[in-house]
Amino acid sequence: MKFSKNISKNLLTNFKNTFKINRTPIISSLILSLFYVTIILYYTHGALIFGGDQYGYYSVSQALVTIDPQSIIYALFLFFSFNNFYSAFYVSLFVFTFVALYSIYHVTIAISENALEYKYLTFIGIIASLFYLFNPLTITNRSLSILSNISIYQTSFIIFLYEVIKLFNNNSYKFKIKDSIIMGIAFAFSLRPFPNYVRIFITAIIIFCCFLIFKILFDSDNLSKNVKLYIRVIFIASIFAIISSLFITLPLIMNFSKINQTATYASTSIVSKASFYYGQFNLLIQTFRLEGLWYFPTSLVPYNKIYFNQPFIILSSLSWVILAIFIPILLINKYSYRIIISLELITVITIFLGKGANLPFGNLFLLAIDHVPFGLQLLPPSFMVQLLLPILYSVLIAYSIAIIGISLIKKTKKNYMFYFTSILLITLVLISALPVFNGTVEGQYFNENIKGYRIPYEYTQVKDYLLYNNANALVLPATGAYVGNSWGYSGAGNIYPAFYYPVKMYTISTFGSYAAANPAYIKAYDNLTEPLKPPLNYSKINSELSDPIYTSKNLTYFRVAYPFKNPVNLNDYSYLKITVNLSNSSTFNSAISGGLQIWVISNGFGNTYTIGPNCHRCYFNISNKTLSLEIFLKEPDTSSQYFNISNVNSLEFEFFNRSKIFNITSTPQIYGGFGFSVNKSWLNLTREYGINYIMVDKSIISGNIETYNYVNQTINYLINESYINPVYSDNTLTLYKINMPN
Repeated sequence: MKFSKNISKNLLTNFKNTFKINRTPIISSLILSLFYVTIILYYTHGALIFGGDQYGYYSVSQALVTIDPQSIIYALFLFFSFNNFYSAFYVSLFVFTFVALYSIYHVTIAISENALEYKYLTFIGIIASLFYLFNPLTITNRSLSILSNISIYQTSFIIFLYEVIKLFNNNSYKFKIKDSIIMGIAFAFSLRPFPNYVRIFITAIIIFCCFLIFKILFDSDNLSKNVKLYIRVIFIASIFAIISSLFITLPLIMNFSKINQTATYASTSIVSKASFYYGQFNLLIQTFRLEGLWYFPTSLVPYNKIYFNQPFIILSSLSWVILAIFIPILLINKYSYRIIISLELITVITIFLGKGANLPFGNLFLLAIDHVPFGLQLLPPSFMVQLLLPILYSVLIAYSIAIIGISLIKKTKKNYMFYFTSILLITLVLISALPVFNGTVEGQYFNENIKGYRIPYEYTQVKDYLLYNNANALVLPATGAYVGNSWGYSGAGNIYPAFYYPVKMYTISTFGSYAAANPAYIKAYDNLTEPLKPPLNYSKINSELSDPIYTSKNLTYFRVAYPFKNPVNLNDYSYLKITVNLSNSSTFNSAISGGLQIWVISNGFGNTYTIGPNCHRCYFNISNKTLSLEIFLKEPDTSSQYFNISNVNSLEFEFFNRSKIFNITSTPQIYGGFGFSVNKSWLNLTREYGINYIMVDKSIISGNIETYNYVNQTINYLINESYINPVYSDNTLTLYKINMPN
């Protein structure tokens, strides 16, 4: 009893001492975290704001499917909140925010403690935390990106960066064994699922090398004294990083062949090519302003216009550049130049990668990604931007504001100038985060009034039904890697497997991460979502095609258009068949790997069909240099009010390939087919995957790779042929039981 009392007393004493030493960062981080969560709660009224690759946690068992630090913490909060995932989300958000801000505070102190008086350190630690919460990168993709810098992964990398700064900041005598251990564990906990753990590793090496280079250039005497220390630190940190990262390295080792295959296909997919490194979105100035992510200038961010036409917003975003890049170098002092210049070098490297193939030195970027295996995939342009710039900009701007204020005190001999200037600059910097403060960022791009999302009750009813019947289901329409739902969710299609766990809800995501880039999984998913096959017979469409018209754009875009001499009516056809002769079938296959789309054009507007490894509801084969394509004629995009399938004007081939274009040697032949035939192997596949039900989700408004036209025709046909019958229906979902024949 006495022993246990002594332990409790010692723990309490240590806690009091720790709180006393860290009272300021703890209190300030708690207040800012509460402020941040309160803003989000005010606009969302407690709704969820998962999105992007973060599809959410909906039960303890589902959270623990992937054992990593973040999922374990979510599982704990879900358990203590009796599986109320709304409460668990906001409690977790508060905790994650606090830990992130507490870490940023200490990073800021670490770069400034030799350069500034103690009374200024607290101030810049707090404002750096404020800037980290409300930097422009947090508003570039609506509400979902608010969470991009608040996670265990990101916070762990901040702690890793703090330990690296501490090691090289002329404080080697302070670097203890426990710091090496923390460095290794923090690095391990910053690792994210494939392929991001490789990207984190490369980023960490770049950071370590930048600090080491400046140590060699400016402090070689101390470097020679500390070689043994650096070797010891790397050794100890590596040991603990290896042990602590088993949660992510073991699955990699066990599934290496499958992951390697997926990586190979992903590296050649259209998604990984030019559009992600060469465009108007990531021009140098946009990357400098922290607005260089591909989706920022798109309709996904409807408020982006204010960053291009509102003077105060433009000035605010430019102030981030000036205060983070130029002021620290201009006003640098002898006590901090090694660290500041190292951080600036890392910032410049990150911006160079972020701008991709754009000027200046865009050719160097292209040279690197073309000759380094998986170059673009190992370190894509936006990765380091999203990981590092919120950290680097925040601490460098805080440092700049303090240096400016101190300089004014020395010139004017008036202490109030420090606070006056600081408040003015802080206000200027934070104007760029206006969409966070006025609630715009929390709204969905397709409906400003939807702030976050709540899972419709129907989903819970269907889940309970499937759990009761111990059954799995297939989600239709078939989806890609990402989906958008009318009730507010926009992100990874994993939301279906996640929410319905342990029931298996089949989407492409059910086949594993990056399955949408693997032709083997795409084929399996296509077969599973294809109860019907194209018609056996086609009739020739009697309308002549005019001579081809060739157009191109940049090095990545090539289009061949075949206008119809007289408009054709395709309204009576379910499928279109196209045959063309090729000059070189191998060159055509190369073109397909780069990306090929078929456009059916009416009145200048068109429906598009992607051909190749990611082809859905389309079939192609090449025999004796003759290409044969069959595509399901989906209904027109509702936004294209001028498209009229009964008045089609032209057929167009569009390629995305930087170097290889194939030649069509003859005018395409066009055929129309109507009706369907049953895919007899479909029932065998549902047996193989243990699927007993089909769930049609009428709320999917984006990310569906097959149309409701196809789904409705499929469902009606299967009902008429007695293959399925409805068992549940509401405004959003309809559940059909599959009748398994003997």
